[in-house]
Amino acid sequence: MCFELFVRPALRILGGHGEAGPRTIKVPAVEAIAESNDRPTYRPAKLELGEMGWSVRVLPWSGAPDLVGLQPADALLVLPAGDTRVDRGAIMDVVLL
Repeated sequence: MCFELFVRPALRILGGHGEAGPRTIKVPAVEAIAESNDRPTYRPAKLELGEMGWSVRVLPWSGAPDLVGLQPADALLVLPAGDTRVDRGAIMDVVLL
């Protein structure tokens, strides 16, 4: 996650690319989400294509050392610091992997 958020953008800047990243999109959440964090959090997620277009589903994950939980992710769901409650269908920021 740190590579995508910090290292890749730095390398792109050093390489002379105009848009450093990370690449983000806004998509609806597949299901309701409730979390509490003391800082902004980037949760592994999976993009899904349905009849209404793209949406995002949070993946089961046990924290930074959980590489198995990160493996199927193709996106990172951006969650703000504090108590977060998101309804199904709410538009969320997602970092593309």
